[in-house]
Amino acid sequence: MFGFVGQVSSAGVSSWLGTGTARLNSSGFRTNLCSAELKTMDSEKVNVCGKQSSRVHPSNIDGPKSVSQLNMGATLYDDQNDAPLLRTFLSTPESSTVYELDGTPVDLNEVVVDGQHSGTVVVWLRHYGCSLCRKLMSEIDSQIHSSLKDINFKLIAVGPGSCEHAEATKNAVGFTGDILSDPLRTTYRALSFKRGVGVTFNLPALKAIIGSFKKGYQQDWLMIPEDPFALGGVLVLDDKGFIRFKHIEQFAGDHPLPSDVLNVCKKLVNAPVSL
Repeated sequence: MFGFVGQVSSAGVSSWLGTGTARLNSSGFRTNLCSAELKTMDSEKVNVCGKQSSRVHPSNIDGPKSVSQLNMGATLYDDQNDAPLLRTFLSTPESSTVYELDGTPVDLNEVVVDGQHSGTVVVWLRHYGCSLCRKLMSEIDSQIHSSLKDINFKLIAVGPGSCEHAEATKNAVGFTGDILSDPLRTTYRALSFKRGVGVTFNLPALKAIIGSFKKGYQQDWLMIPEDPFALGGVLVLDDKGFIRFKHIEQFAGDHPLPSDVLNVCKKLVNAPVSL
């Protein structure tokens, strides 16, 4: 298995799988951006479903970093003994409850550890109307979902919005994974995903947004929530619910490469990776 807990970059997991480590980021930027954090809106009104930036190259990073040194980007948990359980963060019904398309409440911990799959990739979206999120969903689905199924991994997207918006987004994108709603963003807060104007919209985000528009992805303004200044992330979990890879979005559009996510999953089940 792997041999460290560390940061990885866009040249990213490929180097980690070989000889080096770097920070995983779809844009290849290490960001150090000031955050104008907004106060948490615990009273957000929702309808719960009817019922100095610089490019980093892996060769410039001197070996693996200890987890205590990580404060941004992606983290690989090589050894399960070092990996945190998802349930450690989603420790109460209030923090772990999400909703299926028909409005049925489910515990995300139980969805991930179902006794049937070798692992799970969970993608937390900024919101259902986000062009960047739709691009990510489409790319992950078209590029790696079939390969994930081949190694018995399942794919889940979680979004902050109504179940109706979740279903509409699933259909619009043609997403073939599962999609769940977290209207109050309780899982987002429990996992300490970033939030605030400064971390959401900045120059790297603008570049990513323009890129998504050029590829034909559009904002759906009717699906934008009252609080749009929140980011998401991506987790790879093993069959016991341990977090083996964590990517916390640093700005809107800061997504891991689908191929890197797939290689992390393959590594967990000792399948050949694609370099």
